[in-house]
Amino acid sequence: MRKRFSALLASGILNGIRPRTAANRAMKYGVDIDVRAVNGKQAIVFPMEKKAAKKLLSFLNEEYYQGELSERLYQTNSKRALAVGGPAA
Repeated sequence: MRKRFSALLASGILNGIRPRTAANRAMKYGVDIDVRAVNGKQAIVFPMEKKAAKKLLSFLNEEYYQGELSERLYQTNSKRALAVGGPAA
């Protein structure tokens, strides 16, 4: 899980999204995000249960996606970005 936390911090994803927005989008993938006010700001609360924490980290690291044609929900194990017009080199 350390690698996932490191990847999340390095990506900067949490700097660009509001916790409530993340929670609303996570519902689509069956990920429950607990959002609470901490020092007057909304914050994501990580679950103590390891399985739930891994699922949350997977969502926050954008490891879930929806197929464009079938609209099925998937989980990926690769973070290779695509360039416009095809796969990245």
